Amino acid sequence: MRLEFATQTCPSETLANATTIERPGIVFPTGGSVQRQPDSPSAAGFNAAIQGLSEGFSNLVRQHVELARHEAKDELKQVATQVIGLVVFGAIALVGYLLLLAAIVLLALWLGGVGPMFITCAILAGLHLAVSGVAIARLSGQLSDSGVNMPQISEELERNKQWIKQLRKSSSPQLPAEPS
Repeated sequence: MRLEFATQTCPSETLANATTIERPGIVFPTGGSVQRQPDSPSAAGFNAAIQGLSEGFSNLVRQHVELARHEAKDELKQVATQVIGLVVFGAIALVGYLLLLAAIVLLALWLGGVGPMFITCAILAGLHLAVSGVAIARLSGQLSDSGVNMPQISEELERNKQWIKQLRKSSSPQLPAEPS
C-alpha cells in the first residue's frame, strides 16, 4: 500500500476513490484524509500580541523594581553623606570646644584659684549640655524632615515581590523566572 500527499496524483487503482484536497495532508485509500490546519494569520497575530504584552509587562515590572533600588541607593548615599558630615564636623567642633573649656578653666585657676575654677567648670558644663541638647534636637529634626524613610522603601520592594509571585502563580507562565 502506498500513501502519497494530496497534491500529487495517485495512479494506483486502490487510491482511485480517494479524494484529492488542495491543502497538504495525507490521503487514505478509503477516501478519508488527515489535514494539518495551518495557523491562521489572526491567531498568529494574537499570539504575537499576547507575547509582546507579556514581555512588555515583565520589562515594566523589572524596570520598576530597578528604579526603586536605584532610588533607595541614592537616598542612602544622601543620608550617609549627611551623617558623615555630622560626625566629622562634630569631632572638629568637639576638639575646639574642649580646648576652649581647658583655656577658660586654666584662666579661672590662674586668676582666682581653686574655688572660681570649680564654679567656672560647673557653668561651662551646664552651658555645654544645653547647647548640645539644642543641636541634637535640630539635627535629628533635619534628618527626619529629609523624607528618607527606609522602611517604606523595603515595604514597597516586598509588595512588588509578592505581586510578581502572585502573577506567576495565577496567570502568565511566560514571565521569566525570579532572579536570585
